[in-house]
Amino acid sequence: EPNFETFVRDAFSPVGLMIDKWDETYPAGKTIEVPIIIINDLYKTWQGRLVVTIESARGSQIVSDTQSRVPQLGRIQVSRRVTMPKQAGSYRLVASLHTVDTKPVRSLRDFRIR
Repeated sequence: EPNFETFVRDAFSPVGLMIDKWDETYPAGKTIEVPIIIINDLYKTWQGRLVVTIESARGSQIVSDTQSRVPQLGRIQVSRRVTMPKQAGSYRLVASLHTVDTKPVRSLRDFRIR
């Protein structure tokens, strides 16, 4: 399957993350807390950027960009405040981990603004 890696690559990453927020709709303009779990399966401390964006057909907007650190074989939970778009429609919340030497690892949640 040519698209296999595209859709499951992040699931096999030694450092992964998960947006732990599952709501499918939000009120326009509401600020919410978004819990994000980062898991490090490496035998060394992981350091990099945690970037949270909201994507739509009109483009994407970074809502948080912070440095993160996870100890070897460790797990942390962080929370980011995200203000929902004011315009009704379909959106995607994306949390991604970035380091210099690897491709970003992402967690995605689709939602609607009513």
